[in-house]
Amino acid sequence: MKSSSKVSRFVSAAQIAVALAVAIYGTVEVLHPPFTNQEIQRSLADTWEVAALATLKILVVLAVSVVVSAVLVWRKAGRLAITALVLSLLAGAVTIYNHAALTNRTTQLTGQKFAGFYGFP
Repeated sequence: MKSSSKVSRFVSAAQIAVALAVAIYGTVEVLHPPFTNQEIQRSLADTWEVAALATLKILVVLAVSVVVSAVLVWRKAGRLAITALVLSLLAGAVTIYNHAALTNRTTQLTGQKFAGFYGFP
């Protein structure tokens, strides 16, 4: 096995681990929202804004993962790279869904309108 093959397998495995962790956390967050209604009504800065910043950071990490996975797929790195690509996209979808749900809930509770795509520019 060539060393570049070992590196691509390691990178793909790491991407799969990160994407699975994000997807699992996101699924738990769908089932158990992170903030109570009272917390959201009391402070946007401590709830929605924190979650929005975390969402942006997670999406940046997943975007890098998608690009790296796509390059590995293009270079014929194998099924692990394809799995990493699909799981990264899935984790991104779950993350965006959670952010949209929190934004809609925040709007309903506070009347606050958010610009752009659920508050993202």
